[in-house]
Amino acid sequence: IELPQQRSAAEHDEIVLSELALSVGAETAIELIDTFFTVADEMQPELASVLAAGNWQRAAEHAHMLKSAAGSLGLNSLYRTASALEEVGLAGDPEAEDLLFQLRQQLLDGVTWLRRQREALMQGQMTADSNA
Repeated sequence: IELPQQRSAAEHDEIVLSELALSVGAETAIELIDTFFTVADEMQPELASVLAAGNWQRAAEHAHMLKSAAGSLGLNSLYRTASALEEVGLAGDPEAEDLLFQLRQQLLDGVTWLRRQREALMQGQMTADSNA
């Protein structure tokens, strides 16, 4: 497990996603991306209610859930923010509010980026299938 400061400073990392596709196959990588889309869709309203309630413990729990998936899919900024939110949320630090705002936006940005990456994986898979 890499620490947040060790990860690439880039917002998104195509290499991480490419390595995932190479190790598990494009079809499985696409399934993992689709699962992330489902989780992100379900989590957005929950994050809004956590923010409205100021429930930083719950925010930390959501951040923990997102952290691993974000790191595995190359969503570096989401990974870093989720790591920080988990830490300050557990401590009840008021900085959690700002981090939760960032997390929500980065989640949306990450989904947008992953949609493009998913399309590229689909195209690559179709090309590989037609060459087989």
